[in-house]
Amino acid sequence: MAAHSADAQFANRVALACYERYRALPPTGKPGEREWTVLAGIVLVHAEAGAERLQVVALGTGTKCLTASAADADATGLRTRDGHAEVSARRAFRRFLCAELCALFDGEPSILERTGDGDAPFRVRRSTSVVFFSSASPCGDASLFAREEAPLADSNAGEAGAPAKRARHFGGATAAPAAEPAARAVAAEVELSDQARGEANAWHMDASLSATLARTPGASVLGAVQRKPGRGEATRSVSCSDKLALWAAVGLQGAALSLWLEPVPPDVLIVGGAACPRALRRAVVERVQRACADEPPCGCRLARGARAGAPLRLITRARDERGDGDGAIVALARAERIALDAQQPPAGSACSNSVNWGAAPAPASAEAVNGLSGLKLGANKSKVSRKHGSRLSKAAFFAQLVELCARAPGDALPPALAELGVASGAAALTYRQLKDAAAEYRDAKRWLQRPDGPLRGWTRSPPELEGFVFQAAATAAAI
Repeated sequence: MAAHSADAQFANRVALACYERYRALPPTGKPGEREWTVLAGIVLVHAEAGAERLQVVALGTGTKCLTASAADADATGLRTRDGHAEVSARRAFRRFLCAELCALFDGEPSILERTGDGDAPFRVRRSTSVVFFSSASPCGDASLFAREEAPLADSNAGEAGAPAKRARHFGGATAAPAAEPAARAVAAEVELSDQARGEANAWHMDASLSATLARTPGASVLGAVQRKPGRGEATRSVSCSDKLALWAAVGLQGAALSLWLEPVPPDVLIVGGAACPRALRRAVVERVQRACADEPPCGCRLARGARAGAPLRLITRARDERGDGDGAIVALARAERIALDAQQPPAGSACSNSVNWGAAPAPASAEAVNGLSGLKLGANKSKVSRKHGSRLSKAAFFAQLVELCARAPGDALPPALAELGVASGAAALTYRQLKDAAAEYRDAKRWLQRPDGPLRGWTRSPPELEGFVFQAAATAAAI
């Protein structure tokens, strides 16, 4: 009981820190009166003199993604294709890590330290842990659970007592025609309510229906990689459950930064609203944990916890310390139109904008992005230029990486990047080439996504969409 109470208090501290940081941001891009959104954040916990200091370093909101055709039309890397809160927070965290590397190079305070390992010369200090927070259960497999496991709705669900909306599709695909017996069985016995995610869904079902779902056109199966649905046309973006499972195994830093850093996985995952602990554990931890129990091929770089069988710690249902779910956390969420309950988000529609914020690079500021176009809020959709691209876009991150290489001391530049000649000029270098230089990270992803792997079925974007070259003019905006 004491451990559970300590977890709840810690989760509440993290949740309050994220909500208060978000509340301090300007209103641009935030939900209107009849809208709602989802909030995710990354919080560092610094162990200092026997105490813990929390530092919010990245925030993201959002529920929308680009359709497959819109994503495939972007060969410049200027559009952000996945605008869900978790993805935006993770990308803001990557920018923060780049800034921390630059601070280290300049002799300034940093959360990073040298490792003495030529393959990954830097790491997050051992006295610092990484916490990933989401206000609602992540879309995908973590929101697929049996009726008897369904979480009780928090008191913030549906401010006006709005009933849960019924979905007409399974994970974004149209349900089977009524003439199909299996589809009739599912339609009769499975209740699908809006998950706090745009068009993603929380699935409430008896465990005995898993086999039926596997035979039902348009339905999914437990533990399967899922794509985020769109309005009408599907997306190429896989669910946040799948992405969190990947990040737990290979780190939040991504391919290019893996050349600089040891894997940076979340040490703790906190879901602030109603969630099913068993479904969350299955979706985010157990799928990959079982695979990592077998020795991965030589050259695959997995996070320490994944290799050692010590997965990230899960804490669900952050609530007010009084335990009634009606205190400061719920009040802040209501005031900011943030969804806490996967079954009943606040009344209204999902906000189409995405907001991101990072503690670094300085000065810390918020940015609003149109989740349906993937461009900065207010950008001209018909005449897209570099100034319209988000700082979370691949093009902006590419520019930040090139600047990082230029500022690195000679002994700090990873050999793979030195061979590409990044420090001496990147005019002919493509973003894909830079990512492919991270062979150990790439091999780890491929091993997890192999045909019999835990993340099989992962949707890949056409490689030519990452064939854009470095644009020097984007550097100033990226750093």
